[in-house]
Amino acid sequence: MAEQLDGLLQGLAGGHDTWSHAMAPLIMANPDRPSLAADLAARLCVVDPAIALRRARATLLTDLRPVVPQVFVAEGVADAATAAVLAERLLARLGQPQLPGGMLVHSGVSIGIMLSHGASTSARLMRGADTALYQAKRQGRGRYARFEPGMHTRANAAFELETLIKSRRGRAP
Repeated sequence: MAEQLDGLLQGLAGGHDTWSHAMAPLIMANPDRPSLAADLAARLCVVDPAIALRRARATLLTDLRPVVPQVFVAEGVADAATAAVLAERLLARLGQPQLPGGMLVHSGVSIGIMLSHGASTSARLMRGADTALYQAKRQGRGRYARFEPGMHTRANAAFELETLIKSRRGRAP
């Protein structure tokens, strides 16, 4: 894996524009929507190559898993007020700059909360937390959101509206 990452970074250092156009479709992983890859490639190409290489090295070679777990399940949280206090503490702690491997890393954190009494299965629990997470992200960095009934419906409606608008502009999803 380290050799593959090193190869990617060498490709970036060797030809920023070529690398951007080659990697954008792979990153987007959506061949049915080539406009997404083209948009990403254009955005990557305007970044200073030295800055792009530094960011790529930090992104690809810095392992933040010990600092920021992907999923955190808090047991014993009985109500929304307790969950909110815990979320605020996590945001304060995880929003601090970290020094993994001696490189200063600033990270933005968003938190989705789903209380277990609102879900009958672990899949529904994760789906609710994920929906709340995307709501928190829409609100901006350093936020949390608690799942509420109707969030899935609103999220699907927003996606359908966005798809309709883009298709009318000639940028079908």
